[in-house]
Amino acid sequence: MVFMISTDKVILIDTDTEICYQRLMNRDKGNQHNFNRINIEKMKVRRQIYLDCAKKYIPEDKLVIINNNQSFEKSSKDILEAIKD
Repeated sequence: MVFMISTDKVILIDTDTEICYQRLMNRDKGNQHNFNRINIEKMKVRRQIYLDCAKKYIPEDKLVIINNNQSFEKSSKDILEAIKD
């Protein structure tokens, strides 16, 4: 027996690597041990893998990529609009 899950939309929240890195650094200022774990080059590779896989395996009409480089309020609004459609 094969079960398939079908979704109306897949939302990928995408943040530029440098912005993500800065947000992590700001968040973890009080914990110096976390700085040693953050590798921006690995982050760039992982981000690209997520984007490539999403574009390859999710039909274009179901994939919504949210630009998370903007403010929390704007990103939240974009996500809610994508869900409403």
